[in-house]
Amino acid sequence: MAIFTIKGFSGMKPILDPRLLQPGEAQLSKNVRIQSGSIVPYKQNGITAFSINRNPLSSVRTIYPVLPAGSASSANTKWLSWTTDVYVIESPVMSDQWNRLYWSGENEPRYGPKEFITSGAAPYPSQYYELGIPKPAGKPVATGAPITEVTSNTREYAVTYYTGSQESSLGTTASTSCIKNHFDYGLYDLTLSVNNAVATAVFVNSHDFSVDDFVKLTNVATAFKVTEVVNSKTILFNVGGTVVPGGVTTASRRVMAKVALTALPNTGNFQQSVTQKRIYRKKDGTWTLLATVPLAQQTYEDLLQDSEFNGSAISNAVLYTPAKPTTPPTAGYGIGDTSLADNAASGSPVATSIRVYAYSWVHDAGFESPLSDSSGMVQVVDALTRVKVTMSDSIPDGCSKKRIYRQDVAQSGSGLLTIPSANYKLVSEVPASQISYEDTLPQSGLSSRAAPTNPSGITPPEEFFGAVGTAQPVRNSETRVYVYTYVSEYGEEGPPSDPSEAIDIDPDFPVTITGFSGAPTGNYNVAKIYIYRTSTAAAGATNYQLVNTVENGTPVGQSTYTDKVLQSALGEVIPSIGWVAPPSDLQGLSLMANGIAVGWSDNRTLCFSEPYQPHAFPTKYQITVDFDVVGIAVMGQSAVILTQGFPYIVSGVDPASMTLTKLALEQACVSRRSIVEMGPGIMYASPDGLVMVSQSGADVVTKKILSQAQWQAYSPSSIHAYWFENRYHGFYLSGDSYKMFVFDPSSETATWTETDLSGFAAHKIVQEDKLYVLDSIGLKTLFGGTGNLTYAWKSKIAELPSPGTFSFGQVQADAYPVNVKITADGSEYSYVATSISPFRLQSGFMAREWVIEVSGTSQINTIAIAQSAWELKSA
Repeated sequence: MAIFTIKGFSGMKPILDPRLLQPGEAQLSKNVRIQSGSIVPYKQNGITAFSINRNPLSSVRTIYPVLPAGSASSANTKWLSWTTDVYVIESPVMSDQWNRLYWSGENEPRYGPKEFITSGAAPYPSQYYELGIPKPAGKPVATGAPITEVTSNTREYAVTYYTGSQESSLGTTASTSCIKNHFDYGLYDLTLSVNNAVATAVFVNSHDFSVDDFVKLTNVATAFKVTEVVNSKTILFNVGGTVVPGGVTTASRRVMAKVALTALPNTGNFQQSVTQKRIYRKKDGTWTLLATVPLAQQTYEDLLQDSEFNGSAISNAVLYTPAKPTTPPTAGYGIGDTSLADNAASGSPVATSIRVYAYSWVHDAGFESPLSDSSGMVQVVDALTRVKVTMSDSIPDGCSKKRIYRQDVAQSGSGLLTIPSANYKLVSEVPASQISYEDTLPQSGLSSRAAPTNPSGITPPEEFFGAVGTAQPVRNSETRVYVYTYVSEYGEEGPPSDPSEAIDIDPDFPVTITGFSGAPTGNYNVAKIYIYRTSTAAAGATNYQLVNTVENGTPVGQSTYTDKVLQSALGEVIPSIGWVAPPSDLQGLSLMANGIAVGWSDNRTLCFSEPYQPHAFPTKYQITVDFDVVGIAVMGQSAVILTQGFPYIVSGVDPASMTLTKLALEQACVSRRSIVEMGPGIMYASPDGLVMVSQSGADVVTKKILSQAQWQAYSPSSIHAYWFENRYHGFYLSGDSYKMFVFDPSSETATWTETDLSGFAAHKIVQEDKLYVLDSIGLKTLFGGTGNLTYAWKSKIAELPSPGTFSFGQVQADAYPVNVKITADGSEYSYVATSISPFRLQSGFMAREWVIEVSGTSQINTIAIAQSAWELKSA
């Protein structure tokens, strides 16, 4: 009794002798999807409406789908195609608003927004940009104003009291140093609006104005005082009645040539007629009227520079009239004078009178000061009494004489004594230095003498007042160096230009920058430039900081830029020092973790981009391997580098600190297109079979399935492969056409099967869980059709202990007919199973080695041959 039953169908294992295969293992497995231990036929490829407009289709080596932005239907997909081995990556920029795609392997590395590269007529990509932003050829030239000294001079001020018609002589004076002229600096761009005389200025860049600073608008003569600082970009000021146009304009900061006068005298209120005071300022050596202000006002702000100061010159009367003597004279009797005693002793005494004295200063210009206060009263006998008048006051400048006056004091009817200043008469004019005078002049000679010319003049101010002028601004020179970068329409920034020559400038004035290069040669989509200048940090390190705004930049081709930006308003530190475009021969563009793009150049040089900047590949990040690179694949945070020698793993999340590990397995990669990424590892074709690389190492995973010679029959160098449904689908060249094998490394025994399907290129769309294959007809979905392929499955050689015979066969299938071929010691016998019922086998011979082969299009669950029908019932 003998029975040969096959359950749990598996794939091929050519490396073993057919006699050593397990019962479910096959000598031949074609178009069979090994699933759940049954023979399941693969579906035919599904027809699609997509087209690849290249002729011939057999020239295509890479395809890639692009679904237009905003489109929800995969029916709108456009397919890119290339006739070279191209690596494609999606943009690493999160939520990339331009939906860009990057690729290498077609001339220089390229990229473009998907909508852009699929515009126009196929084949796609129909247009592109070169990846990377070049360094500008020209270096900038900066020109600025050097530090200049702000001239200062001394201002002098004086104050007089004023009644409206009569003015005192000059009182005390004050002087201060002040800048000679208003000083304007800076050039701010702003937008101005005026409402009810209140102006609102909104600056493009941050300002540094404070309340009470002055802002000078371009083309408006008046400077205005800032009344409110709203925020770092907005100030308010009052324009009064000045007509100020709104809109876009420029402004400067004005340091006013200003003197603040404080504690102005106001004791003139003791002189009832004084209600005002006048402020004088010297101009060109002449006291010139600056302002007339109320007596009570104690402060005044002088905002006029010399060229704006056009008051009237002081009158000679005010200038040269001496001030009233500060102390009155004293009057007493001369030495040895006995006139009063003698008169009293006389039998007929004469009348006596009471006299008072006063004096005044006389300027050499002829102007007389007001009279001093009167002396004490002295009793005299007219023409006899000798009165000594003593005067001890300091002599005013310009006075060489003084005048002595007297009058007899009259007594009113009420007994009051009156001393009218108009009754004084000149006694004598003496040298100003003379401090005493003896008066014996009789009253009879006095009446014809002159009265004082200025008897009751206004007493000038005597208090000191303050004057503080605008100090010369502190002017610190700044050394600046400028660079600029090219920036694409998408904000991709290139390396900086060579730096400008260093210039020492006044930082409060604009700097003009020229020497910009035009757009670079090449299809780079450069739209603008960013301008940077040196900025010294607190620790002393010098950085380049952004001058023009990221939002706008400066249009490429613009020849001149005016830098008006404050140090405090500079932007970010330049990020692109050391950034260069990827090498023109960059291959294998792949995307690692953390947005790092990787590829290789010059056969053995690994190149890494800045994170999330696939246009920037600093040379400092490059690593060299020992063998020519064939391809790259990514797994987790690592990239596997397949070479013509050993495989390598490069790991890291920072391109500046990548770690390169050379694996111990000496298995070269013989086909770039054979490399597939399979999640926890990668797989590729080597001379000895398929190699799988993972973090735990590398091994030839087909070594128990195919010998090296058997593997070579699959033309490994021609393989292009794809990871689909957890299987390795490899297309290989067999003669003049492609065929496909399927390898499932996940099963315990690892299954291998062949198919009749052909394809020149393929791509998996993960979202659809479909592998699109390009064959001679067009673009199809792998196994996506409705009909089944015709499978062929051939069992191992079942060897009987001694020659025997099998009389009945049985196939348990989902549908019939099923073609069955049984080979007995080399002789073939064909049958057709039309149902699950046993069918009779050829008889009349005996054989030792038996092989079962089935073909069809329906699923098979079990195959059995036995010596009797009864035995099949127990199979």
